[in-house]
Amino acid sequence: MSDTQGLYRLIYRFYRAQIESGQYQKGEPLPAALEIAETFNVSFSTARKALQSLKNDGYIELSPGRTATVSWDGRCGANRSELYDRISGVIDMYDGMSYFLPPILTSGARYVDSEGFEKLDLIIAEIENNNSGAIFDFTVFFIKQLGNPVLLHLFCELDNFVFAAFSGGDRHFHLMNREHPWTEHLPLKLFYDIAEAVGAADRGRCGELFQKLAALYGEDMNAYLKSAGLENATGKIPFRWQVYVEQEQYLYSAAVDLLYRINTGKFPGRWLPPVPDLAASLGVSEITVRRTIKLLNGIGVTETINRKGTRIYGVERARHTVKIDVGMFKSRFIFGLRLLHILALTIENVSYEAFCFFSEEDINGISEAIEDDAKRGKEFLTLGVTINVICKTSKNTVIKEIYSQIAGRLVWLYPLRLIEFKDLDIYDFPRSSASMQKSLREGRRRDFSRHLSEVMTATFFAAQTALLQLGITEAAELRLPQMANDIERL
Repeated sequence: MSDTQGLYRLIYRFYRAQIESGQYQKGEPLPAALEIAETFNVSFSTARKALQSLKNDGYIELSPGRTATVSWDGRCGANRSELYDRISGVIDMYDGMSYFLPPILTSGARYVDSEGFEKLDLIIAEIENNNSGAIFDFTVFFIKQLGNPVLLHLFCELDNFVFAAFSGGDRHFHLMNREHPWTEHLPLKLFYDIAEAVGAADRGRCGELFQKLAALYGEDMNAYLKSAGLENATGKIPFRWQVYVEQEQYLYSAAVDLLYRINTGKFPGRWLPPVPDLAASLGVSEITVRRTIKLLNGIGVTETINRKGTRIYGVERARHTVKIDVGMFKSRFIFGLRLLHILALTIENVSYEAFCFFSEEDINGISEAIEDDAKRGKEFLTLGVTINVICKTSKNTVIKEIYSQIAGRLVWLYPLRLIEFKDLDIYDFPRSSASMQKSLREGRRRDFSRHLSEVMTATFFAAQTALLQLGITEAAELRLPQMANDIERL
């Protein structure tokens, strides 16, 4: 299997950060490629590609039939520390994880089987033996239960960001003895309590304990920073997240972008702008625009008339005639669904935190989107506008970065609107939106967040069902708990 998603870069950066931070000393072995593949839920070839990149950059020695060993013995400059540059991002990360991580871990706890409990016991035993790396494994264990590799790699990127901060040249902050400096005071009993609650299927208790764990992560980090006199430090380097997918297919991307703009009324009148203008706005060549228009002409969305231009007929005309090449769309569909999965898991807590910063303009914008969607019986604009408002108003730079990256890629699911599915209407949940609009207008913060979460969850399940109908079996790997009474209680 080829690494079309560029996931090897994430693994490469993870081990590079651990080598530079002293987690692996010169001469020590890295995990075998098979073990790395299992840890990161990637193919063997992807793991090997990451190791080869580490070798190419001088971090490891790699020989056929042998485990990779660390060869890097670099020393950072005595007056340079990335901790100072990254401190704001580190603090925001731990603050954001206090409401981002608990719902993810609580959801993952629902799917632990008997074999999983055995692995969990082994991880806790490692924590008891003062292996701080096992704390990372403990968190990853629950994330893996949800079947979303994008979520797993996001968490690894967050961990890499912190490691990079603490692996700078200032020796006072250099990681020693393979320990995070901020994980020394986490009570072992908490991990056993979590395992007990998971075994008893006590969802409420699990949520409380995971919330406590996330809070303790932040408290220990803040205590460490205070002891170092850095509690008021500012940084220049924010957390950045790149969603790696296969190399851009410009024709595909431009077609999706144009479909979205057409259906949301971005073009005034009934004609597309001239090709040079479209090329500039889409960031592609004029040849790509002409090929894209030819594709849209072929499915009935547009018609090019000689010497006049390209007339817009709209997406509805294409719904009964379009033939989707699932092979071309597949990777974007599944990645879009994985991003939607992250939103469904986290948006209730994230929107709750952002709600108090909504301006009157923001509230009006969401309300107008809900009303526009209600006229058409759809939810697409409501979700997009709401996510953009959260990105704009959130004070947490890490959450803002994660959500903005997701928001820009949900358009990957847009072609699903062109397909007729059996007993399924994508984004059709008007009762949920009506409740959401009412709670928004009345300032009921918790109710608004709950209703938004219900809309997002229902949208995820509709999109997942659509992909399964298209024969994209990877969609079944994503796990998300159904809400107790779902939409009927509204």
